[in-house]
Amino acid sequence: MELWRTLKYTLSLPERTLRSVSAAVGGVSRFLTDSLLPTSLRGTTFYQVFLGNTQRFLAESIGKGLEKPHGSLTLGGASSVASASCGEGS
Repeated sequence: MELWRTLKYTLSLPERTLRSVSAAVGGVSRFLTDSLLPTSLRGTTFYQVFLGNTQRFLAESIGKGLEKPHGSLTLGGASSVASASCGEGS
């Protein structure tokens, strides 16, 4: 049983990596455009349709699948450290 769970976890790593990278790229892109582009440009329809929607899709829709699935494996105490640093638990 443990071997099957480990195999499923290992096979899910490429998808998890892709989702993580996509969410990070969307978040960094959003941060950079929010801090570098003037507000007047960000308010245009062109920006909102092309850049805004793409950034939102990358950061929210693709990255949304990163929640821990029920019964998934965790490596050591990494999940508890991440939860504690985010204010969850304790």
